[in-house]
Amino acid sequence: MAGDTGSLVINFTPTVNGTREAILNILSNDLDESTYIINLYGVGGNLASEPTMQPTNLNFLDVKTYRITSSFTPADSVDGFLVLRKKDSPITSVPVDGIIYQRGDIIGDAQVVFSDNKIFFSPNNIVAGTDYYFRVFSYNGPANFRNYLINTPLEGVVTTPSSMMPNNYYSSLNTSSSTFMNDLHSLTNPHQTQYYSYYDDLMIPFFEARDTTGNRRVITCVYSGENKIYDEPFDFTTNGYSREHTYCHSWMPTNPAQSLPEYSDFHHLFPTNLNSVNILRSNNPLGEVANITTTYLNCKSGTDINGKIVFEPRDEHKGNAARAIMYEAICYNSVNGNNWALPSTQDQFILKSWHFQDPPDSWEIARNDYIDSLQNNRNPFIDSIDFVCYIDFSNMTYDASACTPSSVHSVLESKFIIYPNPSSNQLNLHVDATTILSYQISDYLGRIVEAKDVNNKKLVKINISTLKSGIYSVKVETQIGSIQKSFVVE
Repeated sequence: MAGDTGSLVINFTPTVNGTREAILNILSNDLDESTYIINLYGVGGNLASEPTMQPTNLNFLDVKTYRITSSFTPADSVDGFLVLRKKDSPITSVPVDGIIYQRGDIIGDAQVVFSDNKIFFSPNNIVAGTDYYFRVFSYNGPANFRNYLINTPLEGVVTTPSSMMPNNYYSSLNTSSSTFMNDLHSLTNPHQTQYYSYYDDLMIPFFEARDTTGNRRVITCVYSGENKIYDEPFDFTTNGYSREHTYCHSWMPTNPAQSLPEYSDFHHLFPTNLNSVNILRSNNPLGEVANITTTYLNCKSGTDINGKIVFEPRDEHKGNAARAIMYEAICYNSVNGNNWALPSTQDQFILKSWHFQDPPDSWEIARNDYIDSLQNNRNPFIDSIDFVCYIDFSNMTYDASACTPSSVHSVLESKFIIYPNPSSNQLNLHVDATTILSYQISDYLGRIVEAKDVNNKKLVKINISTLKSGIYSVKVETQIGSIQKSFVVE
């Protein structure tokens, strides 16, 4: 009767393990709702029924250096699918029954990239020229009752392109031409402008961030290597991060304007820890720190061998930072008559040395391709490492000598420092902007009196107290060539 209440008791006493489903129909004399339908779901034992079939036909769609979209044909009568991914080699791991895995969780040698009942997935943290292996498992059951079919999972492998640079993109350039700089500039500018505020909407979720455990995300501070774990969506203020202008805003001829393309160009913006790293870098030039003032993880600030204040990022980002700075210079030089020569405090030789010592990797290549899809322009120094040889970034002029052995030698000669000279006890060797692999000391007759491998040291200290008074020469091998100078032992 209308207004009556009562209790409905359903007893579930399964005699076998697995999933049991039923439909309960309650009839009513209500003309609007004559029948109430209640779907019942129960599990006998500890696990739902194991699926009997795996999905089929794993397809890889829209394969780019920075993104893969995948689909498969679902198996019938299953609750969902778990997808694992691994780089470079086949997956051997399988999920464990009774565990609910979330995106980013690790299962043995693989990572979970998808757990749902949909048939499309698009994993993040995709880079160029890489083999990605996938395994797809059917499952049934909620919560701790989940049961995975681990036999004969659906498997597949896809290789991302090594680059998405269009064919003949730079074919119109001639490095021997005096117009090379202008021609290269014309390939980079004009381009589609992106707003500074769009970085957290476009760059963070679709490229910079990657999955980590518990369905969370993580980004890396490019200067220090700090990994910042967060819950989506990413917020710069909440997480204490910033969009770092690798080419400092104060260096720009258009400073203090913040509405122009050069300010918001994604090619030179990177995520960094605001208080511990970005403020530490400030607008100081990049260089190699000899006397440390402050450090944070793998970056440091202090003075170089010449006493100049510099900031040194972690080794893995040195080439990236150099290419970002040189890109800004070539992209915006001459726009509205402005000259984008590097400030006198920023040594271009350091940038070029880092550029060659830390060449573009699969991550940076993919990032270049992704930004190209947003801005319709590329960083040419990622696509061709030789282009920097033909540009003098100290005054933004064409350099016909390029990176010839003679030009490299002359630069090394100006950067090779020996002190004190004359000396009697200790001799210090330093080649600004690179490291020393080995050294060799010879007397005035050319006889080798000492030779040693020093394994990439920035500053080499040599005890010369046992050497007789006289004139000697010391030759050092660096990552970009050798150089020799004379010194006097008193």
